[in-house]
This record gives sequence, C-alpha cells and structure tokens, in this order.
Amino acid sequence: MPARDTVDLWKSVFDLLRAVSITALIFVFLVKPVWINHGLAAIGVTEFDLWGLKGKTTIVEVAATASEQAAAIATMKGQIETNAKLLDAVTKERDEWKARAQASAAPPPATTPIAEIQQALTASRMAVASAVKTADATSQVLSSNAATIAAAQSAVSDEGLGWVVLFGSDASEQDARNETAKAKAAGFTPRIYHNRGRYRSAVWFSQLPAARSALPAIQALSPTASGAYVQGVASWCPQARQTKADVWECG
Repeated sequence: MPARDTVDLWKSVFDLLRAVSITALIFVFLVKPVWINHGLAAIGVTEFDLWGLKGKTTIVEVAATASEQAAAIATMKGQIETNAKLLDAVTKERDEWKARAQASAAPPPATTPIAEIQQALTASRMAVASAVKTADATSQVLSSNAATIAAAQSAVSDEGLGWVVLFGSDASEQDARNETAKAKAAGFTPRIYHNRGRYRSAVWFSQLPAARSALPAIQALSPTASGAYVQGVASWCPQARQTKADVWECG
C-alpha cells in the first residue's frame, strides 16, 4: 500500500475517533451533568461556554436552562450526522484501499499478439503510401493546369498591346537603363516598365512567336537576364501609358 494512501486512511480514522469523542462528551454532559460539574470544579473552572451552552460550576450541579439544553441536543444531532459521514468516508477509503491492493496483485492483462501488431503497422504504412501517391498526383495535375492557364492567358493578349520579354527588375530607373543598354548592344529595342514600384527591363514584340524566338538570346545577355520570360502586356500591364521615349507607366 503506498505511503500516501496509508496517511489518508489513518487521518480519516483519527477524524472519526475525534468526532465520536466529542459526541460522547456532549452525551455525558446532558445525561450526567454532575460528572462534568465535579470535573470542572476539580480543576478550578467556575464558568464555561461549550458550543453556545454557557454555565457556572457548583459543588452539586451545572446550571442549564431548557433552551440551552435544546441547543445542545441540536448540536449533538449535527455531530452524530457528521460522525455518520466520517464513518462512511472511512469505509469508502477502506474499500478503495482493498480494491487497489487486489488490482496490484492481479496478473497483467494479456498482450496483443506480435502478428496483429505487425499487421496493423503494415496497414498504416500502406495507407500513408497511398495518401502520398494521391497527393503527388494532385500536385502534378495542379501544376499542369497552372501552366495551361498561364499559356492561355498569354495567348489571348490583345494584339495591340503585344508581348514583352521581361529580363530585369531594379529599384531605380538608372539601374534599369544599365540593363537595357546590354539589350541595345545586342540589337534589341528595349523598354522600361514601371510596375508596382519596380523598374522592369523588357523587350516588346507584337507577336507571341517572335517573343518566344528571341527569349534564348535575351536570357544570354547577362547573368541577371538568365531568368527572362515571356509575358502578355494585356494581363501584366493593361493600362500601360508612355511617359518617356523608352519608359512606360503601368499605373
């Protein structure tokens, strides 16, 4: 039995014994007040106050009124109920202690066969593998759809706005001009688009096939241009307006 359970059990027993003693003292006080009187007088106590019951000791008896006796009886009844509750608590504590003792002495439950555990693990691995396979397939479909949508959006760009090969992105117009100078040296007619706070270096084409054909050459202009790509102006900068000879504002 654990030390804590032992302490709790003895504490409950002590509370019960104390309550029983108090009840017995009240009972003796009501039935044989003379005994209490002689006891208090023997130790020199002349006045007392016990649970609201006041009195004075004399050589023969303890003075008590009818109302005080009634109050003492009510107090005793309450104490008896408390004793009954304590007795129930001690009994419950004893039964729980017995149950714990029996449980600790009982044989351990039978373990699950190893074969069943292995089967469960195998089923779990198969389920995870199937979920991963499904996720991969879904990702491939989404990627394919995204590429198709992008191509369709680029293909429907308005012929009047055309297409651009974007090959640079700088924080200032002067930095963008350093990029477009490389395109001019290669024979292109570059533009600068101011879009979303960035100055984008670009080469404009009226036809999509022409933009795609020039893409490799533009990507070879510089290391920063290696990531160049084709973009439809209608979807990327639909409200483009020219502010300088080679600068366009996207708004």
